[in-house]
Amino acid sequence: MFERILVPLDGSLLAECVLPHTIAVAAAYDAEVVLLHVVEGGDGLTVMPADPLAWQMRKAEAKANLEMVRRRLDEAGIGVSAIIQEGMAARRIANYAEARNCDLLILSSHGRSGLEPWSAGSVAKKVMESAKTSLMLVRAFQEPRIEPAAYRRIMLPLDGSQRAEAALPPAITLARHWDAELLLVHTVTRPPRLRHTLSSVEGLALANQLVKHNLAEASDYLSQLRARLPVRSRVHLCAGDKVTTVLQEVAEHEKVDLVLASAHGHGSNHHQRFGSVMTETITYGAAPLLIVQDMQPEQIVATVAESLVRKSNDSIRWRPPQTVSWRAV
Repeated sequence: MFERILVPLDGSLLAECVLPHTIAVAAAYDAEVVLLHVVEGGDGLTVMPADPLAWQMRKAEAKANLEMVRRRLDEAGIGVSAIIQEGMAARRIANYAEARNCDLLILSSHGRSGLEPWSAGSVAKKVMESAKTSLMLVRAFQEPRIEPAAYRRIMLPLDGSQRAEAALPPAITLARHWDAELLLVHTVTRPPRLRHTLSSVEGLALANQLVKHNLAEASDYLSQLRARLPVRSRVHLCAGDKVTTVLQEVAEHEKVDLVLASAHGHGSNHHQRFGSVMTETITYGAAPLLIVQDMQPEQIVATVAESLVRKSNDSIRWRPPQTVSWRAV
């Protein structure tokens, strides 16, 4: 499923927190890894900045850093190449992923700008809003190391839909390769009630009856699914008022090493990159998150901002980025 993995780096230690997960996923799939460093300067639009010497020094520093990471991944047995491009980082990353048919983007939540009180830095957010492929978001809260991530428990949120089950194949592959346990999680949401019915005994009884019925249906579904899985698995079934809140609590309580989920579930908009559950999980989650894109790139409709920018740039002829690349022998 994942044959070519794109890993953007910016020379910072925070960005390199993705490397253990890169090794873990690439080893499980025998995938090619492409390291990409986009050198920005000035307004990010011009090919050469005002100070050419400083620009060349930054490119040399980026090349040296990528070569060091490339060698370390190569020593870990990963097939890897390194690319340097110039321009606006988020745009170059998204365009490269699409042009080179990358199957997976592995992003650090923060990079050169440092840790901030937001779920992700500006470049990571822009890439997630524009990328049309599966992606992994690694929270940059741990010291980077060059060794595989220890996947002992992988959490797989499921809602009973075929779209959510798109995450099953990669979950099985990773669990089988790393001998990890799959935690199948389903949340039954309590039905909302109008304020004037809060004291209604009948209304409360009906709500509880519906929750009980849905829990029984979900239990049957997950039991049948678990019986077909070729890896160790366990079911976590619960009721709550909000799916994302329950998922975060379960991930923390179970100390999961990876949350792996489909981009969409049964109630998702067919044209958005991510459904509401994954969008909130990106913002509020803490565990590493791998989102499997269940839609084809041509099915994803551009946002209003993308459409407006594309129209305004129709008359502008962009120069292709200057690229320096090398590959391990």
